Amino acid sequence: MLSNDFCGVLNLECLPGEIRAVLEWNKAHAIFQGHFPGQPVVPGVCMLQMVKEVLEKCIAKELVLQESSQMKFLQFIDPRVTEAVDILIRYTTAESGAFMVNAVLQKDQLIYFKCICVYLPSEANKGEV
Repeated sequence: MLSNDFCGVLNLECLPGEIRAVLEWNKAHAIFQGHFPGQPVVPGVCMLQMVKEVLEKCIAKELVLQESSQMKFLQFIDPRVTEAVDILIRYTTAESGAFMVNAVLQKDQLIYFKCICVYLPSEANKGEV
């Protein structure tokens, strides 16, 4: 879990089908010492993980990423320069219980990351390897 350690989740708004929040990076986090020394960059996998954690917080369910049809890392996030970004998650729920997600991390008009993903409630994956 990265929330409240790697980054804080501020101003969380959970609306039906839409979530908005601000992600504030912890510049002193150990991840930045290795990714990359002297030139810290928010790892892409951490951006994707924060989409999952923010969504889970609003829907009160644990999720598992099933697939991603699109994942684009458009700009580096240097936490020393960009201390916080906005996260916008739009989602719908299928009859199967899957969550179809379209998420963006941005600051003003600059988009850093966007993805289109499908998440399943974690109980739907019990027993699978």
